Amino acid sequence: MTEYKKIEQNENDASMVIVNAERLGDDASASFADADKNPYEDDETIVNEEDEKSIAHGAAVLWGIFGCLLGGFPFAILGAWGGAHTATHNDGPVGDLSRSLGEVAVAASKKAKEKQIKEKTGNVAKATARQVKESFRGRSNRNSNASAPEPTSSQKPNAEVL
Repeated sequence: MTEYKKIEQNENDASMVIVNAERLGDDASASFADADKNPYEDDETIVNEEDEKSIAHGAAVLWGIFGCLLGGFPFAILGAWGGAHTATHNDGPVGDLSRSLGEVAVAASKKAKEKQIKEKTGNVAKATARQVKESFRGRSNRNSNASAPEPTSSQKPNAEVL
């Protein structure tokens, strides 16, 4: 069992007693090492500043898409701003939701880069545009070649029939 030594005690009200104490024993130096640590933050959720920014950007993108689906461009702007703001400044459940959505967006982005989806879709789009362009070019060439030349005088029907 851990032992504590009372340093001082203040009684403000009948319902509140403030006690300052220090831990005794071999591990006394390590007892308050985590005093500045946020009790609501797990060691697994500690991220560096770059990851925090990318999570906020991902949350902004997904909340912006959600806002756009609900109300068009104005809601997309508000959703993006709200998503980034809650991901960085809110420690409650809404902030947790925004950070989770941001992590999903970051994971999807990393997976898309890993699978080279951007390059592949770009190549497919270029090939499709090239084929459509050639299709229209061929259609205009066929129309100009398909028009028959003027008939010669020997081929013209005789307007005067006797």
